[in-house]
Amino acid sequence: MQHLWISFVKGVVFGILLMCLISCTTTTATDVAKPKPRPSTIQNIDAIGKVLGCMFAPSSEECVELRKKSKEQPNFED
Repeated sequence: MQHLWISFVKGVVFGILLMCLISCTTTTATDVAKPKPRPSTIQNIDAIGKVLGCMFAPSSEECVELRKKSKEQPNFED
């Protein structure tokens, strides 16, 4: 039983030392991949409304314009 405790303590100490060595880098994960600002909720609600409107009235002028616009400039942000 004593050997198990010694192995456990050595593992914890080794893990802490490894974490300290890894955390000493100058570049952090937040520097590498900065999150993009998200659009406001009001903009999201407007987009949801347009999608629902085109589901129920696909031949309306607004939907035809949106389809033309999306074919000209596809949106691959997300």
